[in-house]
Amino acid sequence: MDTKDKILNSYLLLGQRNGFLSVSLSQVSEMAGIKKATLFSHFKDKEELINQAIDKCLKTLDKAEFNIDFKAKDREELFVGLINSFTDIFTEAPVSALLSYAEQLRSVDERALKLSEDIDRIITSRLLVALDYCVQRSWSSIDYTDALAEILCPNVRNMINGFTDQETFIDNLLQLI
Repeated sequence: MDTKDKILNSYLLLGQRNGFLSVSLSQVSEMAGIKKATLFSHFKDKEELINQAIDKCLKTLDKAEFNIDFKAKDREELFVGLINSFTDIFTEAPVSALLSYAEQLRSVDERALKLSEDIDRIITSRLLVALDYCVQRSWSSIDYTDALAEILCPNVRNMINGFTDQETFIDNLLQLI
């Protein structure tokens, strides 16, 4: 891992642990095991560090593959696979840091609010594909998949953040569809 990646990873880890607003550049350089001058040779200021950390997370998220198993034997298997992929992707670094950033700062930072909305769009679009597939397979007769996907999105975020366990979420989902 190069120095720039150490700095970005240190910032993301500290932000997740202690809150992104409270992270100082001194803390980042200390955690990365470098001098502060070295940090400034890679980033002109904290704003540039934040922007590049977000970009790193977004690139990882863009490459992520959400599992929608079109060979699933029933709707439960389909959604268990999809929910597992949400959990796997959103709880692994650096995407977990992106989610934390969006959660922590969406009420005070325009960039975090946009990230939060983008994450919601990603989750909603995957849910919609799975719900539409359930209708196509006659596993469900719902005709309001768009609305249901939007309603379910905050519940997925709660599950990813550990506020709802996966089994309860799947049970509630299956009752809705």
